Amino acid sequence: MSFLERLLMFLGLLFLAAITLWLNQGQQEPIEATVESIASESDPDYYMENFVATGIDSSGRQYIMDAVRLAHFPHNGTSLIDQPHIVQYSDDAGPRHVYAQSGLISKDGTEVTLRGEVKIIETKSDGSAGHVTTTDKIRIKLKKKPGT
Repeated sequence: MSFLERLLMFLGLLFLAAITLWLNQGQQEPIEATVESIASESDPDYYMENFVATGIDSSGRQYIMDAVRLAHFPHNGTSLIDQPHIVQYSDDAGPRHVYAQSGLISKDGTEVTLRGEVKIIETKSDGSAGHVTTTDKIRIKLKKKPGT
């Protein structure tokens, strides 16, 4: 291989390396900015301790939710709850009590996903004992508006 061929091969490789670095640099953000944005997205904008929330529609009380702590996250509108307890009411059955270690409330507040040692205690409409169910995870749809 002559000197000219080696020089052209070297310049070609150098050109490819320079283009690769240029393309890669445009894709990377500074690490500090990335960490800062993740931290600000994952920080709650408010929290409550020992709160109680009641859902009411035109027919009356639909549910009561209480928890040790609620943290609201503005980047996606969800809320995390610690040690939640939800009591659901209906016309055709007695109250249903649901306990868990933690939960996630959807952005619109119509769904709650509970996790960790979930315990569901259902009673009959006459107040007599119903049954108890345990699981690791449950999703509850909360009735918030008439007709939903």
